[in-house]
Amino acid sequence: MTLRHHPVRELLFGVIAGLVLMVASALHARPLIVWNATASTPIGFWRVLPRSSRDHLRVGDYVLFWPDRRSALLFANRDYLPLGVPLLKRVAAVAGQTVCERDGRVSIDGHHVADALKRDGRGRRLVAWTGCGPLRPGSIFVLIPNVPTSLDGRYFGPTPISSIIGRMAPLWTPGSHVP
Repeated sequence: MTLRHHPVRELLFGVIAGLVLMVASALHARPLIVWNATASTPIGFWRVLPRSSRDHLRVGDYVLFWPDRRSALLFANRDYLPLGVPLLKRVAAVAGQTVCERDGRVSIDGHHVADALKRDGRGRRLVAWTGCGPLRPGSIFVLIPNVPTSLDGRYFGPTPISSIIGRMAPLWTPGSHVP
């Protein structure tokens, strides 16, 4: 038995296969593995957990998220972080917890947890987020309290869950202890 070639059928099959691959790629456009090179969280490879994991965030979880536009532009203009690069930070508070920043002092549920710097490493003025109140549903507060130079919630405030790419798990962080 010989197989016949049907150019139109082969072309149609190729187009359909290409469309299926494009749709599959678009559905998985988020990164699956991320290299963290900043010292505010353990340096190394991190795995992005499934999207559904962002619906059940807890204090202590690490998340990968897009900074708000204003913060992203400031970070890029000051050479802190290029545009289009997400941040990897630890969740310090979730909806219902009270987060306050007054006079450079950050507190969560009435406990002082960190201070905001007045100037960056080059002597440029930093503007801390100011506010006080319970986090609303659909928002978290990210903070790396033991790293005073971390670009986190002390400078941009609460983070909407909609900006989160995913919850993160360390794959390989040489010489680091991931709490």
